[in-house]
Amino acid sequence: MNQPEFKQIPINQIHVAANYRKTFNEKTLKELAGSIKENGVLEPIILRPNGKGFQIVAGERRYRASIIAGLVTIPAVVREVADADILKLQIIENVQREGVPYMEEAYGVKKLREDCSYDVKEIAKMVGKSEAYIYMMIQLTRMSEDARVIAEKGWISKAVAWHISRLTSPAFQTQAANDLARTKKDKLITESGAKQYIQDNFGSGDTDQAMRKKRVAQFGAGSEFTANWKHHLVRFTGDQFENFKKVVRGRSETEVLAEAVDVVMRGGGRVKSMITGLSPRFWPVSNFTVAGLPQHSPIYGARILNL
Repeated sequence: MNQPEFKQIPINQIHVAANYRKTFNEKTLKELAGSIKENGVLEPIILRPNGKGFQIVAGERRYRASIIAGLVTIPAVVREVADADILKLQIIENVQREGVPYMEEAYGVKKLREDCSYDVKEIAKMVGKSEAYIYMMIQLTRMSEDARVIAEKGWISKAVAWHISRLTSPAFQTQAANDLARTKKDKLITESGAKQYIQDNFGSGDTDQAMRKKRVAQFGAGSEFTANWKHHLVRFTGDQFENFKKVVRGRSETEVLAEAVDVVMRGGGRVKSMITGLSPRFWPVSNFTVAGLPQHSPIYGARILNL
């Protein structure tokens, strides 16, 4: 195994790789550049050789600040990194680093889950955060587009965005984000103020938690639709059953089947990695087969499970 090389690399030999981050705050870059002028780059960036010089794997912000500071070389760890690992390393570094805009952090977590196929438990361990925090980050990416744009601009705090994301109606999310947005950071609405606004304008009946309680009350104890999963499965449309199969992927444990029904009934769009504790990388690849029944048929699902 090759050991990392610690070198001073000429900045003009370094190329910027595609980075999921959208923005680099000019003010904080200049502040970092001032620190680098005084103290140097305290933490080496990570590069990989690419035939034309070196490509940044992690540390683009330090690289940009070093250019502003007028450095000619920058300390770097040079190592071979596969294409598939670059995104993972970028995201892990940025999520662990303070000062990254929270929506970029949220998009990074989402990419780890959807593009790199890690589950919440794995991501939490990678970045040193709690599983609850990772779920919160993913939830932020599900806000309406207008609400996400406002959050990306920093016009609402992370805590306020979290409360907005729990409103189940995209229209309500957009309305709340617009009403609570403040363009000056020292004037941002507090979390308690946002909670009071949501209570006054939407009550407590349109949040995810409230809707979940209603479903539990309607369908019995257990996790939402899981209590009566067979009842719902046999009534699936063809599209719903296709989503169901994507979650199940050949597994037959009752809790997996029930959770899959719950995922589909709650929208079906989040079928890629919703089964708690099991990464999609380890999903079996076999499919159900029942002679004489098309796989898109709801009856096919009922027959396969002997319902």
